[in-house]
Amino acid sequence: MENGSDVTQSTVLSLKLIMRSKSQTDLVLYLQVPEHGFLQLPNHPDTVTCYSSGNDRFHAEGVSLEMLEPMQRWRISYRGLMRMVDTNKDPSRWSDGKSLVFVKFRFLWTSYSTPHYFVSDADVRLLSDAIAREPWGVDFWRKTKRFYESNHSYEQWGQMRGNLYIDGMEEGVAGRDIYIRGTKFLSCGSDHLSFYRRYLRIRARSNNGVDLSLEVVNTNNSLTHAVAGYVISDRRTHSITWLDLCLWEHGENEEIPDVIQFNVGTDQGNYNVVCLIKTRPIHYHGVDWKGKSHTCLSDVYIDSRPGTGFVEFYYSTPNAVCPIERPIQTTLLVPQTYVDSKNRLIASLMGEEAKNKLLVGKKACYLAFTNFFLAESTLPECYVPNGFCVTANAYKLHLQENPYLRKMIDHLQDVLSNEDKEEVFDVSKKCYAAFTNSILSSSLVSQIQEHFFKLKKQRNSKIIVAVRFSSVEEYDENLSSPASVGVSCMNQVLSAILKCWAFQFSYEALLHRRKHGLPYVSEMSVIIQLMVEQERIAGVLHTSEPNTGDPLQSVIEVYSDNKKKSEKCESLTDRYVLRKHNNESYVVVAHTSNKPTQASNHAIKNSLLRFPKHQRCCLSYDDLAKLSKVAEALKTSFQSDLKIKWSLSSTSDVYILQAKPLVIDPPESDDELLHEFDTAKMDDHNHTVTFEQMGICPEMPTPLTFSTLYRAVIDGLQSSDKELRNIKSFDLHDVALNIFEGRVYVNTQDISMLRYDDLFRVDSQSMQTFDEQPTMTSTSFYSRLRSIFRRTMVVFNAFRKNSEQELLEFTETVEKIDVTSGTSIELHEKISEEILPALTKPILMHVQCATRLNFIRKLVEAILRASGTDQPTSHDVDVLMLMGDVDDDEDENIPCLLQRLVTALKDQKDEFQALKPLKATDWLQSDANEKVQELYQEFMTKYGHRSLEETELRELSWSQDTTKIITAIKALLENDCMLEQDNAKKESIDTTEKLKLPQIHCHLLKTLLAKARQAISLCRRLRSLYMRNVTVFKRGYWHLATQLKREMKLPDEDLMYFLTHREVMKLIKNYSPKLVAKSINRRHLYFRHQNSCSEDTNTSSMSSSTGSLEYRDCVCTGMTVFPKKVRGPARVLTDITDAFLIQAGEILIVRSPDVGWTPFYPVIAGIVCEVGDIMSCGASIAQEWGVACIIQAKNATRNFTTGEMVVLDGDKSTIRPASTADR
Repeated sequence: MENGSDVTQSTVLSLKLIMRSKSQTDLVLYLQVPEHGFLQLPNHPDTVTCYSSGNDRFHAEGVSLEMLEPMQRWRISYRGLMRMVDTNKDPSRWSDGKSLVFVKFRFLWTSYSTPHYFVSDADVRLLSDAIAREPWGVDFWRKTKRFYESNHSYEQWGQMRGNLYIDGMEEGVAGRDIYIRGTKFLSCGSDHLSFYRRYLRIRARSNNGVDLSLEVVNTNNSLTHAVAGYVISDRRTHSITWLDLCLWEHGENEEIPDVIQFNVGTDQGNYNVVCLIKTRPIHYHGVDWKGKSHTCLSDVYIDSRPGTGFVEFYYSTPNAVCPIERPIQTTLLVPQTYVDSKNRLIASLMGEEAKNKLLVGKKACYLAFTNFFLAESTLPECYVPNGFCVTANAYKLHLQENPYLRKMIDHLQDVLSNEDKEEVFDVSKKCYAAFTNSILSSSLVSQIQEHFFKLKKQRNSKIIVAVRFSSVEEYDENLSSPASVGVSCMNQVLSAILKCWAFQFSYEALLHRRKHGLPYVSEMSVIIQLMVEQERIAGVLHTSEPNTGDPLQSVIEVYSDNKKKSEKCESLTDRYVLRKHNNESYVVVAHTSNKPTQASNHAIKNSLLRFPKHQRCCLSYDDLAKLSKVAEALKTSFQSDLKIKWSLSSTSDVYILQAKPLVIDPPESDDELLHEFDTAKMDDHNHTVTFEQMGICPEMPTPLTFSTLYRAVIDGLQSSDKELRNIKSFDLHDVALNIFEGRVYVNTQDISMLRYDDLFRVDSQSMQTFDEQPTMTSTSFYSRLRSIFRRTMVVFNAFRKNSEQELLEFTETVEKIDVTSGTSIELHEKISEEILPALTKPILMHVQCATRLNFIRKLVEAILRASGTDQPTSHDVDVLMLMGDVDDDEDENIPCLLQRLVTALKDQKDEFQALKPLKATDWLQSDANEKVQELYQEFMTKYGHRSLEETELRELSWSQDTTKIITAIKALLENDCMLEQDNAKKESIDTTEKLKLPQIHCHLLKTLLAKARQAISLCRRLRSLYMRNVTVFKRGYWHLATQLKREMKLPDEDLMYFLTHREVMKLIKNYSPKLVAKSINRRHLYFRHQNSCSEDTNTSSMSSSTGSLEYRDCVCTGMTVFPKKVRGPARVLTDITDAFLIQAGEILIVRSPDVGWTPFYPVIAGIVCEVGDIMSCGASIAQEWGVACIIQAKNATRNFTTGEMVVLDGDKSTIRPASTADR
């Protein structure tokens, strides 16, 4: 399924998983690491093993594949042993080696190419050539048709990023972070290998970014030389049209060549490929070895550019005989329901009913299976103490017979949603006391007495039992109730049962569950189990190393008994680390103890163990041997690593107190979460691209926003090409749209080049004109410019005049969708099926207009640069002045309408200022002041769907959260600052004459600017309509978050925004604490990372010199939006909730020129933004209202503090402390 190499060509990975019937799979895994050489799975060349699947996950022999997003992201991991082989030997003898090493890795695979389907995307010329080579007949056509109809395979190129650890690595336990780029090949249907007689498959990539995938196939009784493949070059996928490689000349009769050289052609060019074959591992397919593959690692040269790749030779071997006798593998499963136990209140640990997890909980269920296994095994002197369970049905019955307990639980859940810690503590204390003081039903008590006396009768003496709970949904083993041990009478047993039920309502348990995203209330049973008579020692045994998961090591921990604990001794007394030696014995490789120990130089051998002799150890040699033997048998039976709680009696009998799967797979690290949505081909060294310009994505989206709006943007871009021209769209994974470390980067110049190169055949040489400094006498410049200009007119004509009206009608339809009622699954289905698909249309139209605007902007820049000026930064201001003079810009009226509202409020200023935000909202909507009411309703009707970071789903609009706009109104009212738009506006002069451009340039500018201003106005209106659709989306998700909290799926609403759209659906269908914990970790990382700035966040789209940032005595240099010099105190804000602190005359320093800050423009003296573009909404409004503004002032929010006197110099594009400006 996977093969590739890292970017340095030093680490190579090949993973193949072929799933067959009866849970069997062919599993192939090769790994080459420079320090360790070549590694393969221990069972190679045999590949057959068992697999399990479910919930988009596949497991087989330590390999785990999890689909995170279809066609986009997969999680690939492995934990287990691999064999180090000597590649100088004959590959058929590689399995003779005895050197096993522990390996683990976990990678996130992200695609950077669209899927290539080998049948539908293959060039018809290759198919025609393959058919023309064969003798035609009915049988031929039938078999050929069957071959192509059953071949449902596709391939994608992508990048794996993650951590690799091999025992003995120099990096230690932390492992090594690596990038691996290669292919994901997926084939569905019947056993496709049965169609082939042989094939040659080549996957290669060169250092200059050319990716090659090629197959030459010889099928059984059909095509003898069928070719399919493609080349990825310049971010485009091109199907192969011809190939001069002949299959019969390479590898016939299994004679693998050292060199393969051939030429391959596409419609875009030809390539010369040379493969130098190095390592040649062998593996067989199927139970009967009817197929044989040589997956050869190779050095590859594509047009003399070095690279790496794989060359696979496959041969059908119908006469082969598998020499391996495979053991019958049986997996011990824990079924959900085993017997009809609907009304059962008590279940014996020795009975069949104890195998029902939903009845007795996980702990009791695993105990029951362990007991059944030991009863049938030959292990001597090993037992599970007898006992019984008070089932989950008894817990339900207790709540039914005591309705006041149910009411208290419901009240506790309501209190938990209010997040008042003191109230939660009081209510939980009352709930705990109510449970412990409640009385069990007589029928339940009688059944408990019956089973308790059976245990007593079994021992024929006074018995001592332990009482502990077993949760039906035991999500977290770190939280467990203190077991009641040493219970000897019936009353104590009944009291201990009530305490186990009550413990989940204790304040400690509630806080722990809330912190880890666990449900507050869960069904549970209670285990009553005999304690071990004459217990000598007890502890815990891990069948694999619990931290690394190394299966060659097991860990035995010995704990002191209760008497020693009462004497305040350390709980952990001894810890033994045992390592498997030659699969026959164990060696003690580490021993730590709280007691003094001495070691001798000689070793003592045992039938199972050999280790250095230790004195005064807790365990003898025989004890360690017996425990190791029991652990190995249970591990084989359960087919998984286990955590076993054990006890040894005075007669050295082993008692298993608990056996459950050992959870080794750790949660995602911060680094994994930070990069989980990164675009492929992006790493720490090459993410320098332009910041978002089209206003369709937030700068740093939450996972929910990324998985919905961001995906809709990409789908809109792809659909746009299909709508305008019936041609193949550009690559969905193009680097024009990127995510890196949670931040969005959009290069609209790249989008323009891609889209217009496809749609209007604008050659790259013409586009490069924009970044050159052509002379005024350049004839070629004018000819290319006129050609581009003519095509630009076609762009505007392609946009239908009635499209805005269509979008308005479409938006009004979307706003009628009811997203305020229903269950969580109903709301999610409505969002997925009705609202999310509807977002593509407004995004499509907005992107079309924004991209055209960017394209014509590049034309204006080219004309300005043709004037020969040496100040490229001034071009940006000139472009904004020329294109920003729009008469009917809706966004520019936001400050104007707010000022009218504030003017109407002046007579009631004191009354309004005294109101809290929610009361102030009610007052504005009341009849207290009809003019104010009318203006407020007008503002909300026009702009209620806008807000700060309005494209982020987590940020509510002004109509949904009126606190934000009330804050702005109060700030304007308090500071009494008004701006006159007409006075602040630039004088209407002929800017083209001021620039002193040549006549032809003036003619081009006048024609272009009229179109550009129309495009800007249209773009702003389309954005407003787009945000109206997004507001419906926000409203639906806000109600869904509320419903999820009400259904106890999430501890608070905000966590939903840190899950993807797909993960939310998973959570609704099947509660997962791992998903909740992941959302908690993501949110923590989001806030921590939000305040940090990437080194290369802002790179101007204008030129390499524009927007460059320098630091000289805390001077931040950016890009001028409005050339004005002001002086005042700084106000640094990163959150809109602090906007009420803004004072008149301050210079606002924020992250981006967002429309959410525009209500404060009449108050402030200037604004400085760390990111942004001159055509963004906030920047153009600042220019329109005469507010001093610079953008792309990197790290300004960190270099300046609130209250510090600063000077904002728009002429020099700088902000600096006033103290340095006065020098």
